[in-house]
Amino acid sequence: MNYELKIIQDVSEKLINAGIPFMITGSVAMNYYVLPRMTRDIDIVIELSLAEASRFFDLFKDDYYISEDALKDSIKYYSMFNMINNQSVIKIDCIIRKDDEFHRNEFKRRKKKKISDFETFYVSLEDLIL
Repeated sequence: MNYELKIIQDVSEKLINAGIPFMITGSVAMNYYVLPRMTRDIDIVIELSLAEASRFFDLFKDDYYISEDALKDSIKYYSMFNMINNQSVIKIDCIIRKDDEFHRNEFKRRKKKKISDFETFYVSLEDLIL
């Protein structure tokens, strides 16, 4: 299994086990639906509140470089923060889901998909194209 797939599995399993809703988007999601291309980062949309920030930080702090301040700021402003895997140096762009009708519905349309030997959530193909 390549590093990107290991990172997707690790992040997916941690978020699923913690009950934190998410979906993979961007080029990694596109690679699921069409012929893959090379990418060195992973884009994940996360539904997360300030009350959950410390728990999220604790899930990843041992295996990833993550700034708790950047995490909390991104939740406040519905923006993005980064995590970098300490072993592979693969970057994960964590995008906080915006709280508007379009983004709530986009999140409801996410698809649970099996890749390799684990399951994760992907943005729907229709929303990826939009």
